[in-house]
Amino acid sequence: MSSNTINAIAFSTILWTLCYKMFRRIFPTKSPEYNCRLATVIHGGTTAIVGLNQCFLNENPFHHPNWVTTNLQSGLLIFSLGYFIYDLCWCCYYKTETGLMIVHHVFSIVALKSILWKGYSGGQTSCCLGFMEVTNPFLQLRWLLRYEGYHSTMLFTAVEIFFFTLFFIVRVLIGTYILLNVLFEEKNDTDFKLGIAFFYVISMMFVFRISKYVVKNYGPTGRFWKSRIERPSHNVL
Repeated sequence: MSSNTINAIAFSTILWTLCYKMFRRIFPTKSPEYNCRLATVIHGGTTAIVGLNQCFLNENPFHHPNWVTTNLQSGLLIFSLGYFIYDLCWCCYYKTETGLMIVHHVFSIVALKSILWKGYSGGQTSCCLGFMEVTNPFLQLRWLLRYEGYHSTMLFTAVEIFFFTLFFIVRVLIGTYILLNVLFEEKNDTDFKLGIAFFYVISMMFVFRISKYVVKNYGPTGRFWKSRIERPSHNVL
């Protein structure tokens, strides 16, 4: 990895830190996590748009893992790498996240740094980033609605259900498709195959946690249906 790339990663990390500081100044009465999640929305939305665009090149990038990483792809990887470094530091300082999320961040940093160092496979990595982050803005919107006291509204329920549905589609269906493409493509390095498999396992652990929540809240005896029964009707016929 060149010194210019290392400097770019450092610059990206500093920019994300300044972005968080800016939100702290704009919303001084909000909690640190509130302002951190606003920065996360920017990262998730930008990464999803740029990353997904790399999934639809002239040919499927998963069939050409030896393609040289383009400047746009390198920029996206540096953009995300700086974010994950900043967010990992933030999570460790405030101790708000689970061990699973910390592992996810650490491995993301290692994986992105490895792809930058190799100089190829940037296309499929950018595509994976795009799919992984496409659900993130909806996760943050769900949290922000809860923070602002809208957790009992139909808007919150609609956002929550949409997020869960999209998460399952991306992580289970599309994630499995990507995993199989990578594992059965002989041109992929062994470390790349192991990395994708590891991310898939982490995704399935998140899916398992969300599934428990869905069953608990939206199952036949879940809180959602109880609240519908207990809540008096305001319809005037």
